[in-house]
Amino acid sequence: MDTKKPKTPDFKWLHSGHPVRAEITAAAAQSLVTECRQALPLEACGVLACGEQDTDSLPGNIPRVSSVYPIRNIAGWPLQSFMFDPQAWIETLYRIEKNRQKLVGLYHSHPNAPAVPSRADYNGLQYAAVASYWIISFSEPERPSIRPYFWNGTSFTPLVLAEIGV
Repeated sequence: MDTKKPKTPDFKWLHSGHPVRAEITAAAAQSLVTECRQALPLEACGVLACGEQDTDSLPGNIPRVSSVYPIRNIAGWPLQSFMFDPQAWIETLYRIEKNRQKLVGLYHSHPNAPAVPSRADYNGLQYAAVASYWIISFSEPERPSIRPYFWNGTSFTPLVLAEIGV
């Protein structure tokens, strides 16, 4: 008879290896809010990255953000939508690789709406192969909210956000 205690299940994943949480450093969270606030009343957008050492310490594909890279929004209606400047997008990807970082997510702001994916977010998602999709809301300007999501190709799943100190 085997008397070993059964292994405790790992509840970090909802299904098929999809993350249920995301992490961000305090400095990156502050930078993210500042970048988005400076773009008001327009939507800000960009990408989020982490160092190679951050990816080694996390199980599976939990995104841990330590760097924020703003990208110019060239959308035709930047008050309610975003589109990366293609040249800035390529340059940013090069900087991330040069800095030995990993792309872990995309972000954009909602200047007047909650941090919930809008119809435009569903219809205009161009870069779906990233681990996470972050919305920063200024619907309450004195208390901006940061909300990460996982995109599975058809829908958004909210992720629990943990701010970490380093």
